[in-house]
Amino acid sequence: MAEDHKKVYITNAIWLTILTVLELGVIHLPISKAGQIALLLAFALTKIGLVLMVYMHLRYETKALKMALCVPIPLAVLFLVSLMYDLPFHWTS
Repeated sequence: MAEDHKKVYITNAIWLTILTVLELGVIHLPISKAGQIALLLAFALTKIGLVLMVYMHLRYETKALKMALCVPIPLAVLFLVSLMYDLPFHWTS
């Protein structure tokens, strides 16, 4: 049983590392800033999900607790996407 947990943790750590390397490579892609931000948000959400399910053991919890932790995440993403509309503007003080 302990070997199964080790395998899950190691696999998850490898995926988190791969996603982090991909995040670092996004700045070199020839796409717009909005596209880069969208990719970074997708990678971040995937990493959040992996950490929640594996390291916080959320996959074994009740549905109510899962909802209490997972509802604020889409709200934060909505907030970040709404801020993307300010990218074209160069605000000065």
